[in-house]
Amino acid sequence: MTFLAVAQYGGFSAAAARLGQSKAYVSKQVSLLEQALGVLLLHRTTRRVTLTQAGQRYLSYCQQLRDTFDEAQRAVGDLQSDLSGLVRLSVPTSLGVVFVAELMRQFSQQYPRLEIELDLSQQARDLLGDGFDLAIRVGPVVDERLVAHSLGLLEEWVVIAPSRLAQCGLPQTPNDLLDAPCVLNSHYRAAGEWLFSHRSQSYRIQMHSRYSVNSYMALRQLALSGAGYVKLPDYLVREEVAAGALVRVLADYALPRAPIYLVHPPLRPMPARVRVLIDYLRQWFAQQTGK
Repeated sequence: MTFLAVAQYGGFSAAAARLGQSKAYVSKQVSLLEQALGVLLLHRTTRRVTLTQAGQRYLSYCQQLRDTFDEAQRAVGDLQSDLSGLVRLSVPTSLGVVFVAELMRQFSQQYPRLEIELDLSQQARDLLGDGFDLAIRVGPVVDERLVAHSLGLLEEWVVIAPSRLAQCGLPQTPNDLLDAPCVLNSHYRAAGEWLFSHRSQSYRIQMHSRYSVNSYMALRQLALSGAGYVKLPDYLVREEVAAGALVRVLADYALPRAPIYLVHPPLRPMPARVRVLIDYLRQWFAQQTGK
């Protein structure tokens, strides 16, 4: 660091003034460093000090080392301070309505000095442009500027109200869904294309419906009202299926699973208030996956 100061401020006197040391001390430190390395780092004249070729190369590593020291100091200082401040989290609407809001309430009880701003949106927010710390994303992460942590896989079920199932009959294979009443999710471009797999065999079913909606919550409500077959994330309908309000059909036929990610900008060091929320969310999702 003494050598770095000499190179940065252009001489021993300027470096000594910045470091609060004597010029003789600074000169001795650099000389000891050169002896240890076995190379000359500086050309010294009565008028100026310049870097040798070895000094120029060594300087870049010293700068990296200084940055690492600074980062470490900030990180340790952050851990020592009280966990407080605001964390802004963006989550898909359906996830937020079903359980993330309650999850954040539990998190706030554990960390009462932290403030949580939970943004629910069907559109992916621009974390860097809109100033969000974290986001939960379903599907592939296309923004290469973000750091992504896998939270698991989202599974979808095909469900229908019992009263409507009695009219339609229980489907035995995906082909039985052809021309069946259904409601499609217009949020997706190929909303009517339902893909299934079973024992290495694939099924591509083209569904048709007079109804389509771009909200998972509305789709769930339409399923409960008996509008027909609906394809929904399992976390949205588990309770209804368990209670008998909806029936899951074709359970042996798997639908494509979508990855769930926790994403954030590449902050260095990571603020402690953000780090604890990342750890909390990853642990919670890991517990759900293990159930």
